[in-house]
This record gives sequence, C-alpha cells and structure tokens, in this order.
Amino acid sequence: MPAIKIPEWAFPFINAIVKRLLATPLHAMMSDSMMVMRYRGRRSGRELATPVRYIRDGDTIIASTSTSTNWWRNLQEAEAAELLLAGESVRVRPEVIHSNDQVVLPILQAILAEHPDDAVYMDVGLKDGKPIQQELLDALAWMVVVKFHPLSG
Repeated sequence: MPAIKIPEWAFPFINAIVKRLLATPLHAMMSDSMMVMRYRGRRSGRELATPVRYIRDGDTIIASTSTSTNWWRNLQEAEAAELLLAGESVRVRPEVIHSNDQVVLPILQAILAEHPDDAVYMDVGLKDGKPIQQELLDALAWMVVVKFHPLSG
C-alpha cells in the first residue's frame, strides 16, 4: 500500500504533538527516526523548534526537506543548533547542502532505503520498494539535505 501524504495544513497540529511526545519519557516510541531541532530564526531571532525525520551516518545526523519549507533556511548561516535526539540534548553544527547532486543524491537514496514512506514527500515513486531513479534525479532540484555535526563540550 502506498504511503499517504499528510496535507500541509495538518503539520502544525502533528508537529505540536510530536514535539511534546519527543520531550517525554515516551520518546522511545519515535526517537529512533524522529528528533526535534531547536534553532534561532534568522530574521526574528526567536527560538524555534521543528520535529523532523533523521538518519545517522556515524556521529552525523542527517535530515532532508524540500526547498519550499523554511526551517533549513534558518540553519544556513547558523554556527550551532540543538537537537533533542533520543531524549537527550545534543549541540550540533548544521551544514546545509543543496544544488550539489553528487552529495545529495546518495544521501536521499540512504534516507529512502531507511524510510521508504518519505518518498511521497520527495515526489518520488517507488517500484518494488525502490525509488524510481528518474523521479529521484528530478527531486534533486527541490530537495535540501542538512547534516548535523556534533560539537564537543
């Protein structure tokens, strides 16, 4: 059965619930694939928090989004952010990557290998559980990857 895309209008409600859940001892229900990013708004200076799906690559945490969202823009020049990851607060240095197909393509492939239901948010179809290659290549035009590198201390 194909994944169902959640309508955009529902995300504020769902995100509020997910943020609260990930901040409780019940976080284990979702924290193997969901985290909360805390960062400052680039124009407002306000502290913002957004739940996102992630994968790990060693110590690096990786998330993806579409260029139509705003949260990644706040991280472009940020020196640090904070992740609520598996119930723990982790300070990180975000690295925003887009318009670099050689880097982004294998990351999107890894994300879809781990979370195939995310293909619907990339506008990528699946055939036999694998992304349709041309649709994945097309998605490179609007997909953004953010790597979060842990900061010591």
